[in-house]
Amino acid sequence: MSRAEPEPPAVDPVAPPSPTPADLDVAQAPASRITASLRRELLVASNDITEADAQRAWMQSQGAQVLRRRTLASLGWVITVYRLAPDAAPATVIAALVQQWPGAMPESNERYPGLEGAASALPVEYAARLIRWPPAGCSRKPRIAMLDGPVNTRLREFSAGKLTSVAFTPPAGTPNYNHGTAVAAVLMSQGPSPGLLPQAELLLGVVMVDEDGKPYTTTEWILRGLDWVVGLSPPPAALNLSFGGPRSAQLARALDRVLAVTRVVAAAGNDGRNAAVFPASHPGVIGVSAVDARERRWPAANTGEHVAIAAPGVDVWTIDGAGSGYYASGTSFATVFVTAAIALSAPTQAQVVEWLPLHARDAGAPRRDPEYGYGVLTLNEGCAP
Repeated sequence: MSRAEPEPPAVDPVAPPSPTPADLDVAQAPASRITASLRRELLVASNDITEADAQRAWMQSQGAQVLRRRTLASLGWVITVYRLAPDAAPATVIAALVQQWPGAMPESNERYPGLEGAASALPVEYAARLIRWPPAGCSRKPRIAMLDGPVNTRLREFSAGKLTSVAFTPPAGTPNYNHGTAVAAVLMSQGPSPGLLPQAELLLGVVMVDEDGKPYTTTEWILRGLDWVVGLSPPPAALNLSFGGPRSAQLARALDRVLAVTRVVAAAGNDGRNAAVFPASHPGVIGVSAVDARERRWPAANTGEHVAIAAPGVDVWTIDGAGSGYYASGTSFATVFVTAAIALSAPTQAQVVEWLPLHARDAGAPRRDPEYGYGVLTLNEGCAP
């Protein structure tokens, strides 16, 4: 069923801190303009500002334009975004750059879409029962991080919870609150249909913008968000990533740092193919597929070795950016259920390999399989304080 997207109230997310002298904003374009030029953007890593300046001089000699530079203080490196000259061959520039700076990891500033499917208006609420979650939500208050789109915090569903946000995207027009609000509501809504953890503390890094009603993020914005997560003190119990796309060497390096401080849960993808989606496919990240009320895999959910577990992700009740309720589908939403369960259990990274089969009912082929991973999520230990 299709539905018109409502106009959300104009609520601006909290702005990020002012740039330090090491941060360079040469051409900080609005999101709409960045979209058109993204294919010509090259993201380059540097160990420090001195190295970044040397790389900049060389890149400018190749006709490249410096767009942005950010110091990722918590991750420990600098990223610079360049726009390549119209006549430059990206592969040639990358090869020459790596020859001089082997650790630069130059790569395209890729787009990663939010993994939400089509809406429905037919089913009944089933998710809590399916995974043995308390119908009224769990009263515990874990600290959870999320990189997603902006959340409309003026809605009553978020009035009693603790939600703070920092934006890592450039200025845009009217924010689209739909994806971020829908994902956050599944986790911590205090409305008539409570979220999984209504009293949770949610730390939101805004890394998504909207294009024609479809949310997306980029390698650059995700890197800034991951840098922020590493610097959070105390660290969150889990990090939710409801987006996916191509593998990135720089994001892989950053995720290794994040996994040292918290557990990472990511959507397995909505392409309906046997294909790995990043960051769900990164070692140590928990990739989540989606099932319906009968524990059948959602046909649009990706399969593959990156799938570690499945959770409700078909016709899940949530709200959009204006507070209107609807049933949503996608591995974006299945991911939230696993994030909540991980936040309650708080396993170490070494314990995750044992946690997964203990919190899953086997489905599909025996043991782990590419459709369901270890099986369908179940909250075996309950949510007692």
